[in-house]
Amino acid sequence: MSFRSDLTKDLDTQANIIDHNSTAAILFDDKKAANEILSSLSLMGSINRAYLFNDEHMMLARYEKDKALHQGEPIRLSALRKRSSTFKTHILIKDIRLDNQIIGTLFIEANLEKLNTRLSLLFLAGLVAAFSGLIISFLISIKINKFLTQPILTLTNLVAKVSSTHDYSVRSDLLTKDEIGRLAVGINAMLSSIELRDEQLENELAKQKLSEKALDRLAYYDTVTQLPNRHYFNQRLSNKIAEADKLNKTCCLMFIDLDDFKVINDTYGHRVGDQLLADVGSRIKENLQAEDEVFRIGGDEFAILLFDNKQFSHARELASTLIRHCAEKFIVNNNDLFIGVSIGVSGSTHHNEEKLDLLRSADSAMYRAKSEGKNNFKFFSKEIDDEAHFRNYLETALRGALSRNEFEVYYQPIFHLKSEQMVGFEALLRWHDPVYGDISPTVFIPSAERTGVIISIGEWVLRQACLQQKRIRDQFSIDLMMNVNLSGRQLRESDVVHKILDIVSETNIDPTSLNIELTESVLMDNSQSTINKFNDLRAAGVSISIDDFGTGYSSLSYLKRFPINTIKIDRSFVLDLTNNSEGQAITLSIIALANTLKLTVVAEGVETEEQKKILKLNNCEKAQGFLFSKPLAADELHEFLEKSSFSTMRAQR
Repeated sequence: MSFRSDLTKDLDTQANIIDHNSTAAILFDDKKAANEILSSLSLMGSINRAYLFNDEHMMLARYEKDKALHQGEPIRLSALRKRSSTFKTHILIKDIRLDNQIIGTLFIEANLEKLNTRLSLLFLAGLVAAFSGLIISFLISIKINKFLTQPILTLTNLVAKVSSTHDYSVRSDLLTKDEIGRLAVGINAMLSSIELRDEQLENELAKQKLSEKALDRLAYYDTVTQLPNRHYFNQRLSNKIAEADKLNKTCCLMFIDLDDFKVINDTYGHRVGDQLLADVGSRIKENLQAEDEVFRIGGDEFAILLFDNKQFSHARELASTLIRHCAEKFIVNNNDLFIGVSIGVSGSTHHNEEKLDLLRSADSAMYRAKSEGKNNFKFFSKEIDDEAHFRNYLETALRGALSRNEFEVYYQPIFHLKSEQMVGFEALLRWHDPVYGDISPTVFIPSAERTGVIISIGEWVLRQACLQQKRIRDQFSIDLMMNVNLSGRQLRESDVVHKILDIVSETNIDPTSLNIELTESVLMDNSQSTINKFNDLRAAGVSISIDDFGTGYSSLSYLKRFPINTIKIDRSFVLDLTNNSEGQAITLSIIALANTLKLTVVAEGVETEEQKKILKLNNCEKAQGFLFSKPLAADELHEFLEKSSFSTMRAQR
């Protein structure tokens, strides 16, 4: 049974390795990394299958030696827990814990057929030995002959030697053709079989060591950059803080994020993107001192751990060097690529600095570096700490703001410049926070997109706007165009078109009176999937506008590829109409472009009669801004409409 015990220990070892390796994959729901971890079990021929579940009992990864065996069969953790080991299989179920909390479960099923075969072979060998002993005894009893004594003693000594030394390479040299000779042949055959078994076991152990080495590499190193990964970083951070404390030094953490890496990745593809990450990692490593350590902690983010003094002189010099060197040209697959880096720096300033505090501080500093124009570095400070607390407050408060009725939709009228009649309005979201008061959308919308709550908020805004459009139609018997902003995060949802059209149907408005506004950056994702969504909306009658035109990644190509109806000129260009010749030239060029392409053009932020006059003279069709009306709450909008004359007005699109 020692073989079975050894197998059980091996499985426990594998389970512990997977336990340590899969923590990051479970926490970040990284199915790719989880499947790579389980796939290393293929090196152990005795593993039938293995599954990795998260804390919600949802399968994160699976490995099956015979993929056809469980094809289509639903795999549930509750059912697997009821399975138990049998003569042919051994079952191992292990809960994966982090800080004494269960975050996932590992299930492994091993095949014992090979083990049982080996045990049977040993048992058979024992039977052969026992039977041989009986034959010898029988021969001795029949042929008590002095000529038999020496051969039997020779075989006895051989068996004794094998038993004491476990050297199965020895053989009997008896060449007689009698029964003792045949017995010697049988013993030699048995020894050959056992020797072969040992060789096979050694080969399997060698394979297992290779598997363990591969698992260890996968657990602690990133496959793209060959740098230590986040799992290794988490271990080293605690140790680095302790080492710095013993040496009376400061443990310094640098968070590095590549600027606009997504643009390169989307433009040139993931293969070029991965090679760029590897080259950046190499360039960072080239500039480190001996005690400095660099890690790739995920995506386009790197981290550096180093010892420093209280003035952070080494960190300052290194950050400046990395920004300068990473700004130099990268050549990947004959493509000249340029990338910037934003760096956040924090340091342990007191005994027993918590690593989570150091992480949060470096992340906050990096976030500030990003917000201040990128390609620079920032050290953590109280101001940044306050900003981080406010950002964390936003992310938390946003999750419940909708259920607490803290949002309100305002509507800014849009006017036709020639007729000077209102033809529509834009729905604008406002947040009345009980702690900070009115918070600007430019502040909370990015946070809502980052956390994903923009999806539910965006649906609510669209429903409120459509209901408002219906109330206006019912009261004033006129269809005014309703413009509603759609974020890039919403557009990435596979069912976004169905949700929009369901709300249109639910509120019973004419889809041709709905205009979806998108920013130019959204159109950078010119995948066929995105284009199909736009085409489906247009086929249903919904119009599409490009908001803040000219401020993003302006390109004539997307005006050709996407079914766009309207271009909205950003308010910054309208502001320059009367005091900046370049701004005026840009605005008039956009108007001319829109007219050439037979697109409706709307000017935003019109505040003066002079701006209105220039726009009107240059064939700008529509405009909105404080000259016409500020954004109005729902009740204010109805009062505004009551004071306007609608007897002859019809919506112009």
